[in-house]
Amino acid sequence: MSKVSLEELQIRGDNFTTLPKQVGLFNNLMRFNLQGNDLTKLPEEIKKLRNLKLLNLKFNNFSDEEKARIKKLLPNTEIKF
Repeated sequence: MSKVSLEELQIRGDNFTTLPKQVGLFNNLMRFNLQGNDLTKLPEEIKKLRNLKLLNLKFNNFSDEEKARIKKLLPNTEIKF
């Protein structure tokens, strides 16, 4: 599969409940806004977003355990819950 050079992506208020594993292909993504969806979990592939500086997950349905897992997967990313 090819890599995608997208740097910013917004999927806001679209009632997404899952994110596809292919999100890991956005290796140049720096800002990812998923605010206002119905997400409860992110795929493990999110850790491939090594250039990600900001991940906005406000107004979703993450458990405390999932929040901790996401922080562990993206230790160098500012994450807003």
